[in-house]
Amino acid sequence: MEPRSFPPDVFARLAPEIYFERFLEQGSRPTGRKFTEFRPLLVQQGRQSELAPSALGSAVVRAGQATVICGISGGLTDFENEGGVYANVEIHRGGRSGAPTAEEMVLTRRTHELILAAQIDPSNFKIDIPDSIEPCRKELVLNASIRVLSRTGPCLDLVWAALVAALNDTRIPLFAEDERTHNIIPTCERKPLVLPETLVSSVSTFGLLKSGEVLADPDGPTEEACISNYVNVAKTDNGLLTKFSLLCTDTTDGVDAEKIGEILSLAGRPVSTV
Repeated sequence: MEPRSFPPDVFARLAPEIYFERFLEQGSRPTGRKFTEFRPLLVQQGRQSELAPSALGSAVVRAGQATVICGISGGLTDFENEGGVYANVEIHRGGRSGAPTAEEMVLTRRTHELILAAQIDPSNFKIDIPDSIEPCRKELVLNASIRVLSRTGPCLDLVWAALVAALNDTRIPLFAEDERTHNIIPTCERKPLVLPETLVSSVSTFGLLKSGEVLADPDGPTEEACISNYVNVAKTDNGLLTKFSLLCTDTTDGVDAEKIGEILSLAGRPVSTV
């Protein structure tokens, strides 16, 4: 019986670990990247009108074949101390709809945790109307709609990059009281959203291969099939470590202090803005 051969893409699906071993020996990956190399991250801000005219801020992030967009819209709440930034993450499902998936809920929760950790100044969301007799009790709510249009691996880092870029692009409207209805309405004047230095500027995702190597920015099903554990590292612009999380899919493969030190030294992917 003649031996059967498969094209590389078929072999990668049938036996990803064996397929990946060939690249391991050469110190590279199927995409040509080095183990510690990130995909170039390209960020395009909406500049308040170009990408989404009705949004207060927007951004598009691309890395390889992955694309994430974020639009910021505004609303009012009557509840005190409820103003702020609230994110919701959706992953494109090819026209299908339904309840949020477990991955979408996890991404939304982790994004919200990073927002809370930044401690954005509440004064950003207080509505001040100089001509009003009494202080306004309403507060501003910024709703961040984040959509993952395409991706080839874990996407928390791209989701966060899109949100940060959109927040930096956001201009908050000033408000006034309608003389006839006494309702609170936005004016044409806007001011920048003031973001703190404690806001995480980058989230870096790493995969730990079953062979022990650290893989920066996992990409594609072949690499994911060979990863035993995932690590996320969140840092600010000045290098302050804000969050470190470890997702273990293989509890038999431990993560030692030396490996953690290597990951921390690599964290902080470069960003190109257009």
